[in-house]
Amino acid sequence: MDQENQFRALLQENRDRIYRICCGYVRDENTRQDVFQTVLLHLWESLATFRGGSQVSTWIFRITVNTCLGYLRTQRREQRMRTEVEGQMQHAGVPVAPAPAETCQTRDDIGRLYDCIHQLPPVDRMLIALHLEEAGAEEMAEVLGITPGNARVRLHRAKTALLEIWERTGDGLE
Repeated sequence: MDQENQFRALLQENRDRIYRICCGYVRDENTRQDVFQTVLLHLWESLATFRGGSQVSTWIFRITVNTCLGYLRTQRREQRMRTEVEGQMQHAGVPVAPAPAETCQTRDDIGRLYDCIHQLPPVDRMLIALHLEEAGAEEMAEVLGITPGNARVRLHRAKTALLEIWERTGDGLE
């Protein structure tokens, strides 16, 4: 099978999974679409070098998570620079327009779940994303570079933290 057909098959099987992982890291829908497209580009670029040393799902997950984390690092760096420039401008007496308010998030349960996931530390987000994709402890361990037992313990703690956030931010699970 040629690379284009391989990519089409890979995308057919994993499109929803990739998108859901992006949802766990990026709140804004337009930005999420951009990150999703970047993930697809990275998958395309590295498809020829994938040698099967791990499961395809693990490989896709790592590329998706790394792309999302790279986006978040860039956003934090840009925000720090923006804050620094705005501070310098205010110090110099130059008026600064307020940043536009974030778009309102829908408050349905799925949106709320992703809002809660966003509050978790990055490793916990990764574990929850893997769990939502029905990955086993072995795959989680491979992605994180830990033992399967440690993956199960850390997943349990991440679920507990997520439940606490859920209960703190609303009426609790029904």
